Amino acid sequence: MRSKGQAAFYALAGGYLLYLAYQLFEGRMDNGGENYLMALIFSIFFVAAGVAILIYTAMMYRKMTKQEVQVFSETEEETELKREEQQKENSNQNLQKEDLQ
Repeated sequence: MRSKGQAAFYALAGGYLLYLAYQLFEGRMDNGGENYLMALIFSIFFVAAGVAILIYTAMMYRKMTKQEVQVFSETEEETELKREEQQKENSNQNLQKEDLQ
């Protein structure tokens, strides 16, 4: 199972790629000719990679959250079942005591 820390790291990496794309795209006017084209290509690549990483991170985080909720609800159900069994046992013991008296 992946951790929330790992998801946060991926989100930072995706955000950093978007930042790099912005910096390259912003500085494209300073470049001329071949450098302009390379800056534009890498900007597009960094945007695509950054968005893909952020989407993957969101899906991973949602899946982890869903699993945590499922585990929590299973734990609650188990606790409730134990509580009900204990109440039945107590009521059976009380009935047995009443029958003896």
